[in-house]
Amino acid sequence: QNGPELILGSKESNYAVNKKDFELLSGQGYRWKITSKGGFEYKFMTDLFRNVWVDQIVVNDLEVHMDGGPAWLEFDDAGTIMVEFHTIRPGHYTWSVPDLKDKRLAGTITIKQPPK
Repeated sequence: QNGPELILGSKESNYAVNKKDFELLSGQGYRWKITSKGGFEYKFMTDLFRNVWVDQIVVNDLEVHMDGGPAWLEFDDAGTIMVEFHTIRPGHYTWSVPDLKDKRLAGTITIKQPPK
């Protein structure tokens, strides 16, 4: 399932973000596009990666298959990184660009139990 894309930066502002809060369901597979459109180097970090099963990370159709989560994703230039993962643990997680957290480049990811 495709999750909503996260876009960091824009032509108008390096500090723009299109969506801050995300809701996912436990036990689902997701493809999450994280895109840099600003003019900064963005170091994207989240505690989500330690609480999901990361299948692979895709950059320009090149795949990195995982056995554990990455520490962070770094965007030196504009572009998209797609993270494919399975949610396994319900909870409330955070994401941020730590160097720019004071500029509100941060948000939440909530994984909920699916309805019965």
